[in-house]
Amino acid sequence: MKSIMLTFLLTILILNFSPLPQFIGLRPTIEVYHYTALTGNEITEIPAKGKRIDFTQPGLRRNFEKKIWKVWLWREYLTHPRWQLDSL
Repeated sequence: MKSIMLTFLLTILILNFSPLPQFIGLRPTIEVYHYTALTGNEITEIPAKGKRIDFTQPGLRRNFEKKIWKVWLWREYLTHPRWQLDSL
């Protein structure tokens, strides 16, 4: 039981702190995120192309959900401000 838990934790660490998910196709090269602003406008963020948004805008909500079963994204879920916003 202890070795299974250790293997699970090591796998999560490797997937979150290495480029392995991108190399094996778990994570797309270009990710696109859509948000809705307080005014109702839709805003698109494409980090790979340098198109970033200001997360301090009032009323900004994300139009995408957390996929908690994707363990290779857990570090980003905990650290990036896009995941702290409310979803629609």
